[in-house]
Amino acid sequence: MGEFSHRRDTLLPETDNTPRKMSNVSQKNIKQSGTVIPALYKSKSLMQFLGKIACDSLIACPWEDESYILTCQEKAGDTHGWHWGDYSYTIIHIVEAPSIDFGGMLQCVPHTYWDKSCPRVNQYLTSRSIDTYYHASGGTYFLKSDTTLGSTVPLQQDATLILANLCWGSKDDACKIVDHGTMTAAFV
Repeated sequence: MGEFSHRRDTLLPETDNTPRKMSNVSQKNIKQSGTVIPALYKSKSLMQFLGKIACDSLIACPWEDESYILTCQEKAGDTHGWHWGDYSYTIIHIVEAPSIDFGGMLQCVPHTYWDKSCPRVNQYLTSRSIDTYYHASGGTYFLKSDTTLGSTVPLQQDATLILANLCWGSKDDACKIVDHGTMTAAFV
């Protein structure tokens, strides 16, 4: 991640002031300096395969800055706090993961709704089951990101968690009006 990474330590009001403590590499830097992630993102075969899993037609992310990013959590306390995605589908590849003992696991609450003016994160966390998953280095998962409230368990000590996030929209996302304030604050 090196020279292209940008450290974030912020709280986002649109998700009830949940923290973002991580470094990231923006879509623009990946597109300018990388080849693998941009090629993978443009793969029609991958989009069709994911569309079959989702029973939906995927489209390129309507907002290019959210198409793909890299995130790195490496300090004790680092987390990608509770959040939703602006668009329908995300695949996350675990480039590097610490031992389960160090944290960094995915936590999620599916079938939720994000109202940015009244996110109700704590209500969802207390009224629904929180699923927790450990993914080792090399693992990948696919989720319905606009209706899944997700987070990473904070790192318990300095360790490295690097994730490649690739996001696609659905046909409904093509005409959706989206305020990109949270994405800009957390990643751009």
